[in-house]
Parts: sequence; C-alpha cells; structure tokens
Amino acid sequence: MDIPRYTYRTNETVSVNKPENQIFIDIVLIILILCVIINCFIFSKPPYIWICLLSFVSCISLENRKKRIVSPMELNFYDTYVVICREIKYSMSKAVSREYVKFFYHDITNFEYDCCNKRVELKGKAEVIWFDYKKDGTLSDCPDMHKIVNDRPCYFYINDNDTDNILHSIENFSSKKVIVKNNPKVSQ
Repeated sequence: MDIPRYTYRTNETVSVNKPENQIFIDIVLIILILCVIINCFIFSKPPYIWICLLSFVSCISLENRKKRIVSPMELNFYDTYVVICREIKYSMSKAVSREYVKFFYHDITNFEYDCCNKRVELKGKAEVIWFDYKKDGTLSDCPDMHKIVNDRPCYFYINDNDTDNILHSIENFSSKKVIVKNNPKVSQ
C-alpha cells in the first residue's frame, strides 16, 4: 500500500436535513393555509395580508429545513493520485457513509475554487468507494459502492481559515493549477 506524500486534515461544512421539528412546522403551515381559505369563503375578504404572512412563514420554514454542520475530511496526496476521504458523508437519501474518492492527477480535467461559495471542485475520472454506517455506528465490512466514474464532479466546502493552505497544498502536491472564480481580491 502506498504511503501519502502529504495528508491535509480539515473540516468540511455540509448541509444536512433537519427533520426533528419540520413535521410540526409543516402541519401548522397547512392549518394556517386552510384557515385563510375558509376565512376568504366565509367573510369574502381579500386575503392579501394573509398571503403575504403565509409566504413569509413558508420561506422561514423552507430555510429551516437545513442545518450546517462540520464534518472531518482529509486530502491524501500520493505521487500519482489524490484521495479525498470523508469520515462522514451525508447523501440526499439521508444515508450516512464513509467516502473515498481517488483521482489520478492526469485524469483531473478541472480544479476550481469558488470564492463566493467557498467550494473546491475537482472533475475527472475517479474511483469512488462508499462504506455505509450500520445502525449501531460501525462500518460495513465490504464497500456498499465501488465503481469508476468518468467526468465525476467532486466538491467540498471549506472555511476561510483553511482556504490558502488547501489551495497551496493542492497546487504544490498535485502539480495542478487551481482556477479561482469570483475572487473579490482581483479587481474586475
């Protein structure tokens, strides 16, 4: 097994669903909407104020569906490839897994950092391995997914404290130039 030339450990900021109180908020919202509709039919008043109020509450409800959490990750730089390891990866299906994504440097077609979103994105041919966590918190013995994907985007969000270190590490150990988008330091 290869030994990495350099390992950069950091924390990624991810959005996860927050279902604990969302059902209660949705039920209250549905009840309010029904009350407005019944009020309109009974009293024949235009519901403009109520529509504005419900729109505001709906926006707050949608915003509260997600929460930002910190998740550990590391970038392992080898002689010919990089492995991105996420200890905890949250997916759309709410499954929690450990993820390894391996990119050979010559297969990376795009390496970008978006300053506005604080997002690093790699794109290219990658080997992806996922181990799902069991309900007792242990990892599966064999990978739940192991495949080679062409033109796969892989991105992660970083905080301001790590930006310069991560970008410097990527350029130094992968010999790939990172394209910086939406850089406020550069005048347009």
